[in-house]
Amino acid sequence: MDVLSHGLWGGVVFGRENKRAFLCAVAFSVLPDLLSEGVLLLLVLLGAEGMPKFEGRHPNITEFPGYAQGFYDFTHSLVAFGLVSAAVCLLLRRIFRPLLAWGLHILIDIPTHSVALFPTPFLWPVSDFKINGIGWASPVILVPDIALLIVVYAIWVVRNAAGKSRACLRWAQPSSWPRWFGFRGVRRRSWWLVRKIRKITSFVPPR
Repeated sequence: MDVLSHGLWGGVVFGRENKRAFLCAVAFSVLPDLLSEGVLLLLVLLGAEGMPKFEGRHPNITEFPGYAQGFYDFTHSLVAFGLVSAAVCLLLRRIFRPLLAWGLHILIDIPTHSVALFPTPFLWPVSDFKINGIGWASPVILVPDIALLIVVYAIWVVRNAAGKSRACLRWAQPSSWPRWFGFRGVRRRSWWLVRKIRKITSFVPPR
């Protein structure tokens, strides 16, 4: 799949909580391509030894030297993704959801890459087995991909707008006014403001 679609799918699937989560999910969605094909392109531009030439076509992964293929093998392997994810979970003691976008990237690539151009080594280094999928540039893949992205993001935007509207309506209802403007609501917010002021005034800058 193309880099833009990867970023958009990763963001909407694993980054809906807030803006920071969305950007992190987008980053982990595009990093597999940036750290593989991006590095390969950089090596070609630098004239590294044994690198193929882009002469009006995109060379296949098999035309690159073995050390260069390693970048693509690692970043597009479910085995590598699983090991890295497990290490991150042990380190953070929780599941880091944006990182799951890396796995989604690989799953999307498996059926949308053919053996003629960068097949997905999703079982590397356990096995060299690859699936001969349909290239993502084919209209059979590209058109449904764009259509689904438009539909999914439209639903997400509408739901977010509806949620904000419901919150505004709840706040506007007279039954909610005592909670905000009553004695308890004012006292609670007053104490919150006092604590903030105390925290700011008690701060002593380092010398």
